[in-house]
Amino acid sequence: MLAVEGLTRRYGDLVAVDDLSLKVVRGRLLGLLGPNGAGKTTTIMMIAGLLRPDSGRLLWDGAPIKPADLRHLVGVCPQEIQLWARLTCAEQMVFLARLNGLSASRAKQRTAELLEAVGLAQRRTTQARRLSGGMQRRLNLAMALVNDPALVVLDEPEAGRAPQSRVL
Repeated sequence: MLAVEGLTRRYGDLVAVDDLSLKVVRGRLLGLLGPNGAGKTTTIMMIAGLLRPDSGRLLWDGAPIKPADLRHLVGVCPQEIQLWARLTCAEQMVFLARLNGLSASRAKQRTAELLEAVGLAQRRTTQARRLSGGMQRRLNLAMALVNDPALVVLDEPEAGRAPQSRVL
């Protein structure tokens, strides 16, 4: 599905990712392990099309792909919870769905499906700032899935999760 060949990213003199090559196979899980500062989040940002590599290339189903085109194929659940505090759960979801090109009716349908799946259907009209940390994490996960991406990337998926949330 996704191949990364010779990916490199520098920040000044610091080489954050150095000549990385890997393949993400459809239907499989891939974990990036390493100490803090090893370049995992930088790699995720490049795979998601949110950060341009300095060198190397990205291939989708064997064909070169521009980083910007990956944004519609990859859903990202970031390490840090990223929500708009005063928007409700449903408003956040619909907003992102519309940004990703879903029609208004499909955005509402997908929002309802995902809020149910992550156990937040009863909180659909609750502002994000009024959710517990675990609920915010689940909302962030649902947001990563809103456009039904072909690839989902989770950055530190276990951070701040209670055991029952991990199972869900």
